[in-house]
Amino acid sequence: MKTPLASVLILIAIIPPMGVGAAPISRTSVLEGNWTVQLRLNDKDPSYTKPMVIRIGADNAVTGEFYETLIEGGHYSKRGKRECVAFQTSDNSGPYQHSACLKGKAVVGASWSTGRKFLLLWTAERDR
Repeated sequence: MKTPLASVLILIAIIPPMGVGAAPISRTSVLEGNWTVQLRLNDKDPSYTKPMVIRIGADNAVTGEFYETLIEGGHYSKRGKRECVAFQTSDNSGPYQHSACLKGKAVVGASWSTGRKFLLLWTAERDR
């Protein structure tokens, strides 16, 4: 009859260590996907929309596009039910800093243009 220690050693030998050959942890975010961003300055202004594509990597890096410009240096964070992203884009006027959080089925965000010196509040709806 084998001793308990021998049984444990056999299990250790036949079960691979965690992380070696193990499947990656599956994490999905509702923020991932294609969105239409409403960029009007005032609620009474005519609709002005642009696309946003959010991709979130296993390392929480955010990539994609915002206002037809590639997302640079983005990051995703979640605490409890709150999910948010922050990232940068740029154009000839300089960098834009963006942050956005999921609120119900919509995304609520803000974009700060350091070159043009304005802060734009915006919302986005998922593309259908």
